[in-house]
Amino acid sequence: VTPDDALEFKGERKGRWTPLEHKLFVKGLLRYGRRWKMISTLVKTRSYPQIKGHAQKYFHKLAKLSGKSEKEICDEDFSNLVMAVEEMD
Repeated sequence: VTPDDALEFKGERKGRWTPLEHKLFVKGLLRYGRRWKMISTLVKTRSYPQIKGHAQKYFHKLAKLSGKSEKEICDEDFSNLVMAVEEMD
């Protein structure tokens, strides 16, 4: 995923996230943490509330795969866990 990928789209999408949108989301999550507005500068096709909702579902997935609670996932440095989950997909 390159910075140019973030500029490829204009406008908002609805429905399922594309693989590219998700990759941009993960890149933003690793770079900016839970600063959704900053992540929205990378994922131009999704609104701020859509990014927050995707994050909530993603943290639920991380918690389920790791056997930890969602609160534990959000409270710790989750970068290693994110990288491990993305390698599995």
